Amino acid sequence: IGCVAEAVGFLFVILWLPIKVGPVSALFILIPLFVARWAVVQNGEEQRAHERTLTALVAAAEARDHVVKGRDVDALAGERGGEGRVCVQHRARRREGRVDVAVQLPFGRRCERTVGAPVGVDVGSKAEIHGIVRDSQGRKMSKSLGNGIDPLEVIAQYGADALRFMLVDGSTPGNDMRYIEKKVEAARNFANKLWNATRFVLMNCEGQDCGLNDHTQAECDAGGYLDFSQADRWISSVLQQVEADVAKGFAEYRLDNVANTIYDFVWNEFCDWYLEIAKVQIQTGTQAQQRATRRTLIRVLEAILRLAHPIIPFVTEALWQVVAPVAGLPGASIAIAAYPQAQAEKIDEAAESYVARIQAMVDACRTLRGEMGVSPAQRLPLLAVADTPDDAQFLRTNAAVLKNLAKLSDVQVFDDAAAWAQAAQTAPVSVV
Repeated sequence: IGCVAEAVGFLFVILWLPIKVGPVSALFILIPLFVARWAVVQNGEEQRAHERTLTALVAAAEARDHVVKGRDVDALAGERGGEGRVCVQHRARRREGRVDVAVQLPFGRRCERTVGAPVGVDVGSKAEIHGIVRDSQGRKMSKSLGNGIDPLEVIAQYGADALRFMLVDGSTPGNDMRYIEKKVEAARNFANKLWNATRFVLMNCEGQDCGLNDHTQAECDAGGYLDFSQADRWISSVLQQVEADVAKGFAEYRLDNVANTIYDFVWNEFCDWYLEIAKVQIQTGTQAQQRATRRTLIRVLEAILRLAHPIIPFVTEALWQVVAPVAGLPGASIAIAAYPQAQAEKIDEAAESYVARIQAMVDACRTLRGEMGVSPAQRLPLLAVADTPDDAQFLRTNAAVLKNLAKLSDVQVFDDAAAWAQAAQTAPVSVV
């Protein structure tokens, strides 16, 4: 009925318009009208052709796991070359009883279809829309400008994980990102940092007693089998907050926050502080303290690898295959291991405050060293006076840690301020 009505309307216009405005004027009016109508018909045919393409792709993917190429789409759609060519950018595959097909249409349009989804299965109702990757000057990459980047060359030089981390770290919502090679290099250095930290942990834990035997809570409380230090409890507590922040980042699609959180924890907390404290605890601690330190080292590292796996999958898989058996955790692959979940009961604010005091002392020593222009390699004595007996005991207990972190030759704690002032007459002073 609609087609008949449209035909009658066109016939009326063709007969009536020349009488009303004259043959020449009618010609100038009718030609654009017919061209516009022809374009509408062609656009409808194009959309139907793309719909037929999707239907054929779905059928092919349902029949078998099928990676669809551009030529396959041309054959399925009955199209050959030209601007109407359909280009598939993702795989049409079977997954959890459904088939996902994504087709890139001409002029930047895109359509997707998910079919065969079983009842009760979430096929995904949200999508991450990120900005484009521009060159270092903020220009779009193009062949005419010659500023394109070959990802295979970047991967060959820095590794796939470095490129992935750089892209995730720079994916700020609502903004395009610039490709800066220094950032890829920094991501490569992060992967190296994680690799070297794993080597240190394995060197101290592999073939050693890591406190993984069955034991009661009472044995731990009494410090008989495992005697966890404040630093051990601190790194475990901070890890819980990191796991919560990572989960929040994923939930809010802030992948840049996920990458930054993991980077900051691994580099600034685990490597710069805890590993250095762990060296002292393993060298000077009791058997129970050494077991607790090794257990904390291997378990925290294993959790870090699972946290970072979505961003840097290759290096974390390689490291996890070696770390997981030492940590006493079974599994064929990190890809199918459970993702870390924060445990609020492991948060220890007292341990965090305790380690914050150690960090403040070390920072004060490093600041004084820098102000005096003393080389970091030169060891100097620390002369300290405490306001309370508890502060004095804190300094004496952590003397070995302070010597290692602040590069000190000795730690002398004075109970009498007058004796301290006499000994430190020519030394720089810092109040902490």
